[in-house]
Amino acid sequence: MPVPAWVPIVTRIALNLIIRVTVGEEIAGLLQVKDITQEVLKALIGRVETRDRMRQAIREALTAMQREDPAWRDLFSALRDFPLEDLKAGIPVLEAEDWRQKLIQALAKERPDLPEERIAQGVDRFLTHLQQALGRHENFFRPLVLQHLIQIRQSLEEIQKSMGELTDVQKRLLESMKKLLEGGQPPGPVGGIAGVRPRPLDLHGVAFAAGIDERGRLIPVGQIFPKLLGAARTRSLPPIHTVVVAREQANVPPELEQPGSSPWVVRASTLPEALERIAAAAPIRWGALPDYRTELDRHPPLVGREWLWKQIEAFRARAAQPGDRPRYLLLVAGAGWGKSALVAARYRQHPEIALHFLRQGMGNWDDPDQMAQALEAQVRARWGVPLSPEEQLLPPAERLRRALEQAAQRAREAGTVVELWVDGLDEAFGPLGRYADHSPLDWLPRVLPPGVVGFLTSRPGPHLQALRDPRMAEWLSLEEAEWEQAQEADIRAYVEAENARRGLGLDPGFQEKLVEAADGCFLVAVLLLRDPAALDPWRRNPRAIPRGLEGWLRAEWGRITQWAHQQRIEERVVRLGLGLLAAAFAPLSLIDLETLLDQAHERGVTRIRLTALSTIWENLETVLRGAASLLEPELDRDRPMRFFHTRFREFLQEQIEPMEWRALHQALAAGCRGWADLPPGDRARAYALAYRLRHLQAGGQWKELWEAALDLRYLQARMQEGGPEAALALLRDLEEGAAACPDREARNERNDLEALAKLVRRRINRLSAAPGLIGAEIWNEGREALSQNGRARVEGQGFPGPGFRKVFGPPNLTLKGHTGGVNTIAFSPDGRWVASGSDDRTVRLWAVETGRCAWVGEGHTGGVNTIAFSPDGRWVASGSDDRTVRLWAVETGQEAAQLWFDAGVVGLALRGGPGEPLRLAVGTADERWFEYEWVES
Repeated sequence: MPVPAWVPIVTRIALNLIIRVTVGEEIAGLLQVKDITQEVLKALIGRVETRDRMRQAIREALTAMQREDPAWRDLFSALRDFPLEDLKAGIPVLEAEDWRQKLIQALAKERPDLPEERIAQGVDRFLTHLQQALGRHENFFRPLVLQHLIQIRQSLEEIQKSMGELTDVQKRLLESMKKLLEGGQPPGPVGGIAGVRPRPLDLHGVAFAAGIDERGRLIPVGQIFPKLLGAARTRSLPPIHTVVVAREQANVPPELEQPGSSPWVVRASTLPEALERIAAAAPIRWGALPDYRTELDRHPPLVGREWLWKQIEAFRARAAQPGDRPRYLLLVAGAGWGKSALVAARYRQHPEIALHFLRQGMGNWDDPDQMAQALEAQVRARWGVPLSPEEQLLPPAERLRRALEQAAQRAREAGTVVELWVDGLDEAFGPLGRYADHSPLDWLPRVLPPGVVGFLTSRPGPHLQALRDPRMAEWLSLEEAEWEQAQEADIRAYVEAENARRGLGLDPGFQEKLVEAADGCFLVAVLLLRDPAALDPWRRNPRAIPRGLEGWLRAEWGRITQWAHQQRIEERVVRLGLGLLAAAFAPLSLIDLETLLDQAHERGVTRIRLTALSTIWENLETVLRGAASLLEPELDRDRPMRFFHTRFREFLQEQIEPMEWRALHQALAAGCRGWADLPPGDRARAYALAYRLRHLQAGGQWKELWEAALDLRYLQARMQEGGPEAALALLRDLEEGAAACPDREARNERNDLEALAKLVRRRINRLSAAPGLIGAEIWNEGREALSQNGRARVEGQGFPGPGFRKVFGPPNLTLKGHTGGVNTIAFSPDGRWVASGSDDRTVRLWAVETGRCAWVGEGHTGGVNTIAFSPDGRWVASGSDDRTVRLWAVETGQEAAQLWFDAGVVGLALRGGPGEPLRLAVGTADERWFEYEWVES
């Protein structure tokens, strides 16, 4: 059967989307000049794995379309088994709209029976899903693209030297690529259909001391490395914490080849290999680096504020001086004043600062432990202060304090300061925050070391009382009379600039009326100018302009409810439909909400108090479109939504009765209960796993909360799919759930939640490193602390293999390859192999007859002390100073399991035979021993 003419277009679209997903819109656009991206695209499509991943992304997009509307199945069915080609002909780089039109025209010729509008709708949905699916493979594509871009950069530089002619576009391309490679700018939003964004690649403090040959391999570059290393050690250059060298580079000190060293020397054969190792080591070296681009991109360039920058710089200069003095500056103003825009502007000016946005409804951004870890990771990465194994065991607040002390010393040596910005303390500690009964100083250091300056923003309120000590913090109340005129002048400048930029045609008198109506609130000025059509009635009657933020909210709510009445939608349906979005703990798209409500329907959630759920579901899209002024971004069924400002979310909560609010959480909790019915990688599934416990707590469903917390299958999936912060988030949910359980009606549930929280806190570091251990940890170490019912519930699920189930516990062959002392060695039962463990933290398997190294087992973070083979020769176990035992498959070298202990492992033994389970005995440095039994899944 011949391939339809439109099918190859999809391959070209996928390739161009890969470029946009991996390097951003700016560079992708510049690459159009003279088709200099041809070689990159041909190299991508020439790789078998690239074609496999593209094919997988196309199938994911088709599956998503079919789930959204089964009628699309026939339109794109030819793609399902289409073998992607080696595109030897040209692969033009076109704008997203050009590709869209090409695909629509080709499909229209293929299917003349379908209206073109219907085909265009199908193409839009398909391209949206395709770009999202490709974005999920970004970690594979990005290093490949960067490698070829570097080669392009080198070629352009050679042309510049030899011919002395370089166009303006080529110069901009070189500058953009240099910023990207050096981490000087986070990639902006990717253009195209869906606006999918790549994960940031932070290369601050990374230096490359290697060349690249014509095959793309790294090669040594003479004396550059020793000079660079010397400069990094003496700190005569900006902070360098990582140096990339070719694998063949000589004279590399062995102690610098461990990720915990500073600087860390990374050996690699290719640039993608180096980037992959740097990315993989980042969570271990610094902690989880946050991605705030969603928040930063919300705020346009700042207008005015010169008067405020002077105050900030003056405080920074005072705080940088030695001696006992306040090093926090607290900026206090009401909602919509422009505090967050100020923080975003500061980051654009000084991307080396450490910042955190405390936000309700943005995952765990309002969690103080998350705040401490986010600041810590940024400080460590910016100043090259690796996280030591001892520090990993400390609480987040103490880890932040230690990181600041080390970074402050380096900043003082460099003649500068470490600058921290924390925006929105009221989001977590204010009256409506999750931590209203806590103080910000429970997590923030009370005293910052010399060399560190902190800037905090908040709405006013009693939560700031702890910061009243003048020895700790200076206050700058931005709404006081002395700043009113300056704020009004900035708003006036904004209105004038927008009027000129957008050609609104507003006369000076009407502009002044808008400035007066803003009442000192920058957000109101933005809202009043957002819809030009709304300005006409106000021109005729300026008295009708709503005054201040609360006035605008009341007027807008009245407009929304009046519109709903005209659509024959009850006001309660509008209130509760928007309430679902307000009750969500992270941004959800319309499709995500519908998916969760679908799961809730299947579980009979309509029996709870929210009896209007069916009506809400039917009218949800209409309601969200009618209330678009409260939301961002512009409504797209597959794009996560959030409220335009935190105050909008709070205002909506004020319109909802407490009983209705609990019912909304119960509906979302019922939807989260169906997580297992959703495919891995689905956003609704990820949300359900992450926030099921929080919705059950907010809905007052204590029995269901207890059942979910003891569901080993749920916990296993949540930990394995939840990323590096999963363990900390689970701990917080268990602690908050236990604290919220009423003593009289849920005492046993509360006690079991407390026992689980203590176990997770004790094991937080090992669970962060190996999240799949959660089920085995609860089975092996946590059951005994549970109530009788809790223990029975865990045991009734069976051991969550594969893994080790605890069965007992306490009341001279010279082979080159290791780079550290060889501590232990063992023969396999058949005598064919020798396994060795070393201070270089690796396990190696050697062929006795040839001396060839079959594989290297990497993963231990301490020296390997002991090794043992299983009697059947299938497994080899290793024990290390890092307090772990790891089980390796002899045939492949793949790690099969881990065990964690409270002290270094010094002895191992394995036994078992045909028909008998594998048993492992472990001796540890704290004078104890254990026995485990391997259980197959």
